[in-house]
Amino acid sequence: MIPKSVISNEILWQILHQPLEGDYGSTDDKNCNLLLNSDYHELMQELTFWHELIHVLQHSYDLPDQDLDPESIAKYYGPALFAFMRRNFHELKWIDHERKSNSESVGSRDETPELV
Repeated sequence: MIPKSVISNEILWQILHQPLEGDYGSTDDKNCNLLLNSDYHELMQELTFWHELIHVLQHSYDLPDQDLDPESIAKYYGPALFAFMRRNFHELKWIDHERKSNSESVGSRDETPELV
């Protein structure tokens, strides 16, 4: 279940589900809204949530949004994503719950893979 709101850099963002013509989702940085197209399946809305979250981080932390090499992406977005996950831990518990409930039908998805 997608949370109703999240906090990014101490800014409250409301998550709204509504019909959006031609878009899966968008961010309204003037009103601090993350918009998800309610016409799409819940799974598509969840995937779109994560995509739009990157834009929320861009707006909340004033991060560069173009022409970044992989190291710069990690440099800027790593700390912002870490802070976001710590601040919104309780609102994002649905991730772990869905992972566990889906693991029975998928097989070994519940196991953490070893890094080589």
